[in-house]
Amino acid sequence: MKNVKTNVEKRRSLLAIALIVTAMLLQGCSKKAEAQESKGGSAAGNAKTGAYNSESDFQIDWDKNVKDGVIITKYIGTKNEVNIPPSIQNNPVTGIGREAFRYNKNITRVTIPNIKEFALFT
Repeated sequence: MKNVKTNVEKRRSLLAIALIVTAMLLQGCSKKAEAQESKGGSAAGNAKTGAYNSESDFQIDWDKNVKDGVIITKYIGTKNEVNIPPSIQNNPVTGIGREAFRYNKNITRVTIPNIKEFALFT
């Protein structure tokens, strides 16, 4: 019974961490978009270079809930700052898988595009 309780506690902790990270990502994205819009610009592209990461930096799967949408399942690039493109292979990015950045300890920033339908899977 103790193992079951420990597993439940671990899952609750992981869920709480995932929710906090998701909230921080979403809050940071909205602040960045607001700052860019107030300057008369767009929130698109990397703040320093104005470019998205290459499509080859991501592994994807098809989004079963959105026609022609793709979900990023893994980041395989080498950059510390990840700037997710709004589309990959001419299909809209509609989500990020829960383990897309797992084991990548070098990432310092992830910028998510401003799109209508988007999900972070935790």
